[in-house]
Amino acid sequence: MAAARNIMRGTFRASVAVAVLAGAYGVYERVAAFSEAKDRNFKMMLTLECGSRLSEETLRRTLNEHGLLDLGKVGCASEPFRASFDEIRQARDGVWRRDWQETRFDMKAAAEYALGYAAVALLLVNLLGLAFVAVRAVFGWIATGYRPAP
Repeated sequence: MAAARNIMRGTFRASVAVAVLAGAYGVYERVAAFSEAKDRNFKMMLTLECGSRLSEETLRRTLNEHGLLDLGKVGCASEPFRASFDEIRQARDGVWRRDWQETRFDMKAAAEYALGYAAVALLLVNLLGLAFVAVRAVFGWIATGYRPAP
């Protein structure tokens, strides 16, 4: 039968492997979230740039009661897309495009996020191994009580 020390050694090794996998998943999550946000921002930028190419007269026809333009009504978006005249001016000046191009993935923040996943995984797997050894010891102790005395 395996000694408790060997079980804990194997559990620790397994926990390191699980922690690495959990950390990799954490980084993947952050990359996927960044990619999705960058895609949304790209679509928004393209919609605003489309609206910026239209005449002010055409845009004023889509004005709602809150003073926002609906770029979906002029063919710049497939669904209602509200924008202000200030956002249209910024699109004309290229502010949105520069902001979109300057957006970079923050690997340090992703690593910090993934480190949390890795720490939790390391702790949980080791606690499960410790619980296994403890339960095994308790059942062994109980079973010893049923053995005949020598």
